[in-house]
Formats: sequence, structure tokens, C-alpha cells
Amino acid sequence: MLELTRVLEDLFAQGKESMITRRQAIANFLKASTHADLAAMYTSDMEVQVNVARDGGERIEGEYMGREWSGWTDNITTWKSFRVPYNANTEPEYKDTPMKFDLVKHAEGIGMTGFDFVAKVSRWVAFDFDAIVGDAHKNSGLTSEELNQVQCQATDIPWVTVRKSTSGNGLHLYVFLDPVIETANHNEHSALARAILGTMAALTGFDFENKVDICGGNMWVWHRKMAGTDGLVVTKYGVPFDDVPNNWRDHVAVVSGRRKRVIPANVELSETEQMFAELTGRYTHEQLDKNHRRLIDWLGENDCMWNWDQDGNMLVTHTFHLKEAHAALEMKGLYDTTSVGRERGRDQNCFCFPIKNGGWVVRRFTPGVRETESWDQDGSGWTRCYLNVDPTLPTAARFHEGIEHPSGGYVFKFASEAAKVAQSLGASMEVANYAQSRRTKLKPHKDGRLVVEVERQAEDNPEHMSGWLAEGKTWKRIFDIKPQGAIENEVGNYDELIRRCY
Repeated sequence: MLELTRVLEDLFAQGKESMITRRQAIANFLKASTHADLAAMYTSDMEVQVNVARDGGERIEGEYMGREWSGWTDNITTWKSFRVPYNANTEPEYKDTPMKFDLVKHAEGIGMTGFDFVAKVSRWVAFDFDAIVGDAHKNSGLTSEELNQVQCQATDIPWVTVRKSTSGNGLHLYVFLDPVIETANHNEHSALARAILGTMAALTGFDFENKVDICGGNMWVWHRKMAGTDGLVVTKYGVPFDDVPNNWRDHVAVVSGRRKRVIPANVELSETEQMFAELTGRYTHEQLDKNHRRLIDWLGENDCMWNWDQDGNMLVTHTFHLKEAHAALEMKGLYDTTSVGRERGRDQNCFCFPIKNGGWVVRRFTPGVRETESWDQDGSGWTRCYLNVDPTLPTAARFHEGIEHPSGGYVFKFASEAAKVAQSLGASMEVANYAQSRRTKLKPHKDGRLVVEVERQAEDNPEHMSGWLAEGKTWKRIFDIKPQGAIENEVGNYDELIRRCY
């Protein structure tokens, strides 16, 4: 009897060892059933989702190792959907088990995320854009025109691979990472994907975020609905991506539900964080135009540290990078910074909101921090300036060391300095050589023009000051300048004004 028991145990062990495991079954299935490049992306270390169909079975439920499950049975075999690994969002783990049903017979869809839970790295990230199916009023998704926009914009990005969806109606976008990025779990993988989607938006000016259905989640690499379609066919191959946004971990709090929007790591104090949230909440989102993207392209091509925050619709970078770009791209207006670039390419100290006509409003991360005279303090205490924007009189005057006069306007020690301000405003101010070193005042006229007053002396020759009016102790003249107006897209903080709305 004892010998028979041992024989049976040996036979059971041999049978168990000969059974194919779940992950082996997935590999075999994909190799036989889907596109070769998609099958090659699967290894037993990849996060994967297997969905099964009902196939005429009866629904059953149960519990295994504290986890509830549901599946189907024909009273002979039980088949159920499963995911590898367990605890993907926290501490991924998985012990492979024998495959107890026929995957070929019952599989409905198999998908991957791009997360390697064994090596704990992200090998690729992907995005799903669904088409509207059937009644557009009853189904979410994108119209044909919107999908064409997504495809055109994605095709313009060298490192994005574009595939049709499983049905052939929607789109799957893949970004393959080289080198791979260390990610501890699925949440970090999704955060990485979200940050990369923001980069795609910055480079194209297209709002991918409000079009995407799945960001960094499960992407079908085989599905029953592919049958008879051109599903998952590649329409454009991308090159590997090697410039992952440095702030991608800031997105973890969003994908895990702890925050509604990204808060940059530089904003650390709770008081500053609240100020930052209020500021970003008051801005209207200006769509990026070709001049905005010109700056972003320059930053990417010149080893600058930058990222695009799609939640705040803002560029995060360093003021010294902006100084370099201002000169290299011959941007409009005046720009300078106290930063000298000691940590060039390794640090960030400002955030920039796009405004109309390719301009930016730039703020330092630390409210009240000292900058050059061309910067000012906004109403909330943020140190602020403008980039690629024609200067206003106050900005140009401060840039050239003008001193604000109590009665209005700005005073300069030398007319030559005042002339530089006038020129930046669009006026050509010419004075006699002997007047170049005299005290000069600039002030706005009520009709928007520029009033200039240069110190006058009794021995001055009027012929040398043609077009100037001699009045008392000054030479006076009015110049036409570029229109001065509001340039920020900031709206008022109506939360403090509205108490009741019907």
C-alpha cells in the first residue's frame, strides 16, 4: 500500500511538471495568434491582462488567497480572466501556476502595459484613442476628424509608433524607451506615461490628454474583435525615446488619486503649494503656437532641463536657459536673470505660462525671490517677467535702470539710456551729442504715446534739437510707440468675490 501511494505521488508530480504554466500559455498563444512584433514584446516578466469570454458557461464565483474571483464553467472546466502580477500598484509579485483551461478556446483579449514587474522597469508606454462606435450620443470616443488629428500629430513625433486599434477604428500609440526607466510598480509606470503624454503635447501644441482613453494602462495586443479587420496594423514606426521628462515622478500623486494635478517638486512648502494651486487655477489655457513650440524645440535640442506640465499648461525650466534662448532665437523684448547657469542642465527654477503671439509670462518658483530690475512682483508676491513680448514702459525702464518718479514716469541719469528704452518701445529718440549725458524723464501720455523730457541749458542750440519743444528747463517731445496693453491671460480670483450663484 505504501509503495502504491509513492507511485501515485510520483505520477502526480510528473503530471504537474508537464503541465504548461499560465505565462507559457500566453507566450505560445501570442506567437501563434497576433502580429509577430507584438508577440515578441511579451516575456514572462511583463505585466499582462488576460480576459476570457463567457462561451456559453455558467457564472461562478470564489476566493483564492484572500482574493475574490469570478469566472465561467461548463461543469467540466472552469475558465476565468486573470492578471499578472498581483499587487501591481504597490509591491508586484507573482508565482506562476499551471494553466487549467484552454486559452485558445476561451481567450477574448490579451494585453500588456509595458511594465516589467520582475526587473521593475518600464520598457514602453502606450496610449489608446477610441473611436465613437454606433450612436455618438451613447458612446464615448473620438470622431473620425479627431482621430485624424491625433494620427497626424503623433506621426510628426519621431519617437511615437502608431498602430490601429484592435478593431481598426481607433489608434494605439507606443513609445519605446531606451534606456528603460526604473519604475517600482504600475502606478509609477502610469505616471511615467502621463509625463510623456505631456511632452507630446508640448512638442505638437496638440491636447492629447483630453483625447486619450487609456494612458499607460493595458493595451490589447490580441483580441477576438480583430478577426476580419486590419486591427493592430502599424501605420508608422517610431525610434526609441531617450529623453524622459525629469519630473515624471511628480505625476505619481495624480495617478494614485492623492492629487488632482501635478505640483512641481520645487514647490515644497504647504503655504507656497496653496499659492501655486490658486495661481494655476486662475489661468486660462492658451494653446501653444509655432513660436511657443520653437522655444520648446530649442530647449530640447540644447541639453536644457525642461518639462511640460499639462495640468497647469505651463513650461518648467531654468531662467538661464531662457536667457540663452532669448539671444539664440532673437526673441522680442527684453530679458535678463540673476542666474549664471552654474547648474546648467541639472536644475529648474521657474515656470512659464504661454500667452498670445508666442509670448510667455515667467515666474520664479520662490515668491519674492530677488531678480534683475526688469522683473516685478505680481499681486500675489510671485517674482515675474515676460519673455518674447514687446516691453511696456515700466519693464523697459527698470531694465535700463530707470528710477520711478513719485509723480509718474521714470527718470534716467543719461539721455542715452532713456533712448534705449524709447527704442525698445518703438520710438527713435535722437538728441544732440551734448545732451546725451543729461538727466531725462520718460512718462506715458494719456493717449498712449511717450512723453520725453531732457534737461535743457541756456547755451543749447535749438538747431541741434530739431523737433523738440523748449519749455522752461527741459526739451520736450512726444513719440508714437507700440501699443501698450494687458498681456497676461490671468483671470481674477472670483472665489473671493462670488458668494452665491444661481
